[in-house]
Amino acid sequence: MHRTTHHHGGRRGWRRHSRHSIFFRLLMIFGLSTLALMILISATAHFLATPEGLVNRFLLNNVGQYLEYLTREWGEPPDKDRAEQLSQRLGFKLRISGQNQVWFESEGFPEFLGNEHLRSIPEHPQIEVGRYRHFALARFQHGDFQYLFAIKHAPLAKNIGWFITALLAIIALVLAFAHHLVKRLLRPVRDLTEGIQRIGQGELDYTVPLPKRKDELGQLIHAFNDMSQQINRTIKSKEQLLLDVSHELRSPITRMKVLLEFIDNLDMRDKLGDDIRSMEAMVTELLETARMDNPSDALRLQPVDVSALLRETIEWYGDTPPGIITNSHWPPMVIEADHDRLRTVFRNVLDNALKYSRNQQKPVEVNLQQKGRELLIEVRDHGVGIPAEQLELVFQPFYRVDKSRSNQTGGYGLGLSLCKKILRAHHGDIWAQSDYNGTRFFINLPGTKTDAPYA
Repeated sequence: MHRTTHHHGGRRGWRRHSRHSIFFRLLMIFGLSTLALMILISATAHFLATPEGLVNRFLLNNVGQYLEYLTREWGEPPDKDRAEQLSQRLGFKLRISGQNQVWFESEGFPEFLGNEHLRSIPEHPQIEVGRYRHFALARFQHGDFQYLFAIKHAPLAKNIGWFITALLAIIALVLAFAHHLVKRLLRPVRDLTEGIQRIGQGELDYTVPLPKRKDELGQLIHAFNDMSQQINRTIKSKEQLLLDVSHELRSPITRMKVLLEFIDNLDMRDKLGDDIRSMEAMVTELLETARMDNPSDALRLQPVDVSALLRETIEWYGDTPPGIITNSHWPPMVIEADHDRLRTVFRNVLDNALKYSRNQQKPVEVNLQQKGRELLIEVRDHGVGIPAEQLELVFQPFYRVDKSRSNQTGGYGLGLSLCKKILRAHHGDIWAQSDYNGTRFFINLPGTKTDAPYA
């Protein structure tokens, strides 16, 4: 199991992630633009619909002329019968007042209370307009008589409610369509992100699927694939060169070991022997690392008791300072694994912990625990620690944190790289945490079902 929490710093909420998404930002820009456009249209319509608006100015000009024509036709005093016939035919209510009395009033005329519902129009001082309940009002003065027209209309709130509902539905449909388009437009970005992550995890042969288009994003993915393939070829050529050199060195090393026995000077023989053994170990690790590039052929899987293998490896170090202690007695924990390769992992990690703890008083601590069907091994030293920016680099071939300490601690920076490959081949992983109190290495192994029982 890989350390999602370690690599990504824990899962964050989708809201925080959305704020940093270019897709979300484009959608917000589109949504805000649509909203601003709707507000502009609504404001313009509202302005045109007010008495001061262009539309109502045009209508009031015509209404004023029409009212003047009607009142002139009705005469003075107005003809009540003609006024009633016309109001019934055109569907409006009418009240005519003058000479200190109500001259005429249509049936069902609203109980109009006063002038507070009316306002005059500067361009048409003889006309006053307004609203009262469900009626639009217009009052016209002609001679000694005053004409009040009332036209019933649908409730304004109901119209606005339907209008807002329809507007929101249209905006929702537009945003849904925009969501689909933007998501489709930015699909190459998500593919490219996945490609970068997979290549960063070591899948150097991975190529991002090319989109069926030739825009800037398509060109970017094409350029990225070319770059990753070129890097992959460069790395493969360097690895092949190291592998070829390692193979060629095995025969000279064997001859040197034979010739070493003919040297009479014991001190010189011991020094040369240490150098030859160190060179032989480096060549062996290089060849082993190359074999792990094809884990299906490299692993020899069998039931392995991890707790017993780890105890055996610890006992092999004996009293090597500063010593190794364990957290408790471990029950049998059996998984399907390569016995020899796991032992190599344990030795490399314990070697590092002991080498960088020799000047410390506290021993190396080893902890093994089972979580569900997964095993977690923790190896903790109390050495100088590893800088945070180098915690991932220590698993790269030939990388050393403190190159000036090579003669003291030995090694060529291949051990942890080999551990990483072996554990990845077992679908496990290894990672490190460090501070001024020392370094902790964590080894994770999946618990594969076997005939042996788990603890």
